[in-house]
Amino acid sequence: MSFDYRLQANLYRQLENSQKRFEKIERDGLNNDEALAAMNDEKVFLAATLSASSTYTNYMSETAKTVIEGIQ
Repeated sequence: MSFDYRLQANLYRQLENSQKRFEKIERDGLNNDEALAAMNDEKVFLAATLSASSTYTNYMSETAKTVIEGIQ
C-alpha cells in the first residue's frame, strides 16, 4: 500500500459526513426508537471509519519509520 491522499481525504470526508448525519438526527426530533436506531447505525459507521483511518495512519507511520531506518 502506498500513501494515497485520495484515500485519506475520503476517510476524513466520511467521518465528517457521519458526524453531520449524527447531529442531524439529534435535531430532527425523531421519536426515541427511530432516533436511537439511527444514532446507533451512525455510531457503528463512525467507529468503523475511525478504525480504518487509524489503521491507515499506523501503517503509514510504520512505513515511514522503515524507510528512515533503511536510509540510516
